[in-house]
Amino acid sequence: MLQVGFIHLEGAKAPGNEKQSFLSTKLEALLKAKRQIVESKLLGSLQKLGLHYVNTYTVHKHTRPVIMHVWQKVIEVKELGLMKLKSIGVRTFNKLQIMALLDAEIEAVIVNQIEHRPLVYPLATSRL
Repeated sequence: MLQVGFIHLEGAKAPGNEKQSFLSTKLEALLKAKRQIVESKLLGSLQKLGLHYVNTYTVHKHTRPVIMHVWQKVIEVKELGLMKLKSIGVRTFNKLQIMALLDAEIEAVIVNQIEHRPLVYPLATSRL
């Protein structure tokens, strides 16, 4: 894929040259977000990828009450520095969910990865 011009890969099994590519992986929706669980999920992703860091770790869509708690746990894991994590972002968040994170004034959302399929998602989502 890199030979044809892709510069961003996402997935748990995508090999990449860290100096020439941008790799992200995601934390799926969790009902209970303890720091140890978030840390374990990230470590598992890194081991599967055979890497010691990812450029971005994205938090997958969560229900509103859980968003802040999960986001805080991801920040804690990043701040521990045990695993290289350059930035954190979100995946498939709507405007209200992103605004809730911004209003909390903790760590800024670096990226909102949106899957765009015109026949599946409403137009309002693509305007984020």
